[in-house]
Amino acid sequence: MQHSKTPFFLCVLYIFFIGCQSTKMYSYIANDTYGFRGKKITKVTLKDGDIREFNEDGGTFYQDRIDSNTVVQKIIGIDANNQPFNVNLDRVLEVQCLVTKSDSGATTFLAILGGLILVSYVLAALVVSSLGGSHL
Repeated sequence: MQHSKTPFFLCVLYIFFIGCQSTKMYSYIANDTYGFRGKKITKVTLKDGDIREFNEDGGTFYQDRIDSNTVVQKIIGIDANNQPFNVNLDRVLEVQCLVTKSDSGATTFLAILGGLILVSYVLAALVVSSLGGSHL
């Protein structure tokens, strides 16, 4: 019965290291570059009504200053049909991003709960083994 501890310890390690995360879709207007900068872009709606979805890698916001008066802003990536997609931001109406956030309160609670369960399990194993019983 030695292997019965493995799922228990894997659950405790998962709770301790991964914690509580949620993934949510956010929509931004194209002018809100600080809102979607550095995030995984999943879909863009162009001003002509065309909607383009990106593959699982997502799209990226790209900005380059050509000279002191000219800044090029684009969204680049591979679309859902595995074709390169490169569009100037002035043609974009809306940007949708997939954002993963961690809930620090729930993560802390689950880490403490997991630690308490682990300590309880170890103490129970010590009590049973000191009484001459079999190992848990």
